[in-house]
Amino acid sequence: AAARPGKIDMLIEVWINSLLSGPATHAVNLIGNALTALFAIPERVLASRSGAGGVQVGEATMMMWGIMESFTDAIRLGWKSFKTGEPLFGAGKLDETSPVRKAITPENLEMTGVPGRAVGMLGEIVRIPGRALGGSDSFFKQISYRAELHALAFRKAIAEGLEGDDLARRI
Repeated sequence: AAARPGKIDMLIEVWINSLLSGPATHAVNLIGNALTALFAIPERVLASRSGAGGVQVGEATMMMWGIMESFTDAIRLGWKSFKTGEPLFGAGKLDETSPVRKAITPENLEMTGVPGRAVGMLGEIVRIPGRALGGSDSFFKQISYRAELHALAFRKAIAEGLEGDDLARRI
């Protein structure tokens, strides 16, 4: 069993989240994730024109459709990740192996009652920057996943020789 986080872990939790709290950090994360998702589309166009890896003409269009179709779900899942502080798609920036994951808790300080609730609230406030980055990452992971899923479904349907309504149903 893992040892209970100590005071050093709590200081590290505050330090890491203070490093993540700047608006520039969140802007860079947001812009980087958005550009990664968007640049996948022209990359797919170029791949389809070169015939690399069986990439089909039309996959880029399907990726755009996947992005648009998944937007509402991505917002919902990003918000869920922010609220819970849990990554929804694999490890997050502050994953389960991190020494800073929820160190400031009433359980770790063996506190109950009003002081315990105050410590719990303090810990939640300290973790807001990390949770915000995790929520943003979950949003973009969902977007990218669904874009890729649409492109691969299109590729498979084309490989099966489908056209028209049969193609649309298969996708």
